[in-house]
Amino acid sequence: GILVKMYGRRRMLDQAFAVATDMPKQWNFKPNAQVYTCLMSACFLNNSVNRAFEVFEQLKGQGADGKSYGVLIGGCVKAGKIREAVAYVEEAYGLNNKQRSLPSWSDLGPEVLEPLLRSLNSRGLADEVGLPLVASLRRAGVSVNARLLNTAFEESSSRPNNRKGPDSNSHNSRSEKDDSGNRNWGSLRNSGNAAYRAPRSGRQQ
Repeated sequence: GILVKMYGRRRMLDQAFAVATDMPKQWNFKPNAQVYTCLMSACFLNNSVNRAFEVFEQLKGQGADGKSYGVLIGGCVKAGKIREAVAYVEEAYGLNNKQRSLPSWSDLGPEVLEPLLRSLNSRGLADEVGLPLVASLRRAGVSVNARLLNTAFEESSSRPNNRKGPDSNSHNSRSEKDDSGNRNWGSLRNSGNAAYRAPRSGRQQ
């Protein structure tokens, strides 16, 4: 893993792959999950997203844990592969009638989910993708940090709508959609699950 990291940081991705594949053959051992995770991280660092996906497919044969999925999802977010990141969250937790890939003892932390939710928000996908994702996580019994959810979605509702288009009917349509999204988020946040309630603060909610 150390050599793979070193070559990845030096932008020598082919050498990183050589270490991960040639050395095990030479010394007759099988790379573990840590080596594959380091190799996947090196791929993202060198802007080789497709190779990272290929490495992850190999890693899944050994069983990918929360750390491996975290590197994968974080790399997707940084590379702008937001839809792919969402799909991997769904795969990890077995959302939407899929089989859970994460071990029962492993989870994705807020440091993985928060950048994804913020990216969805910044791309105007909070209502279309973000809220359904959060709802699916909740139904699966996943505890999601309330602070990051409030930050990710309430910033969306407070940001002025600056999309182009002078047509007033179009503006009213967007406003109705925004109001609907805010109601959906408020319903989700106040549904009675303590993990989704806003933290106490001095300001008025």
